[in-house]
Amino acid sequence: MLVGAGELTVQRTGIIAGSAQGDPMNRSYRTVAILAGVAGFGLLPAPPASATTPEPSFCNAYREIQRVFGSSDQPDPQALAAAMDAADASAPSDIAATIHRATATVRTVLANNFQDFAPMEAFDFTKATSDIDGWAFDHCTWPNKLSVEAHDYHFVGMPTQLTAGDYTILLTNHAEDAHELTIARMKAGETMSWADLLKLPGDQAREHLEIVAHASSSASGLFGFASATLTPGEYLVVCGIPFGTVTGPNGSHVGNGPPHYSEGMSQMLTVVP
Repeated sequence: MLVGAGELTVQRTGIIAGSAQGDPMNRSYRTVAILAGVAGFGLLPAPPASATTPEPSFCNAYREIQRVFGSSDQPDPQALAAAMDAADASAPSDIAATIHRATATVRTVLANNFQDFAPMEAFDFTKATSDIDGWAFDHCTWPNKLSVEAHDYHFVGMPTQLTAGDYTILLTNHAEDAHELTIARMKAGETMSWADLLKLPGDQAREHLEIVAHASSSASGLFGFASATLTPGEYLVVCGIPFGTVTGPNGSHVGNGPPHYSEGMSQMLTVVP
């Protein structure tokens, strides 16, 4: 929720994705943790039919948090604080306590100007974010919801063609490794082919890309969340987390292997009018 990966660590996965340090194609394990992080302290069961119906103001605030984190390594502090204030004020009773704990954690990171992400790298925060992500996806009445699975090393459920519009994506990790789902397009004026770009290391590939949305899930069974406004054009859907990246109750480890897309964890997405 508050984040796109464990999240902080895996991320971009998380501060809500969390501000990734380093490569946006590999938003750093640290970013991953944040995305996943805000969700909840323990996975929630499928919501009962009688569960609280959230106010539109909460759902709008939640998507705004994702938007702030989804396309920037350094979230706008004022925009993030305003969105969290709105989410806290309208938090549904089912998960209000989890939301308040998560936003309080993020505010400690805001207070130190994103210099110390340790509070968001705790696994409890990662699990909390995951719970919020799953709850919001199930209960908020957003249009164009996409449920996508991350496996070792491919996506399941991600379309290859979509109509332009606003989309909400829930990423569920069904793998042993941490994973992310980044949607990106070439920067204006770029002439490199997608095939050549995917041969580059993550930090070099990012120089050619505009990140549109990001979700990350740092461990099996956890969720990641992304909000995207897609306009017509060609996009790359990719996982740039390096091999060997793992997170869990006993700590996190950022791998030093090649990015997952080097093993085929990428696909093209065409957005039509």
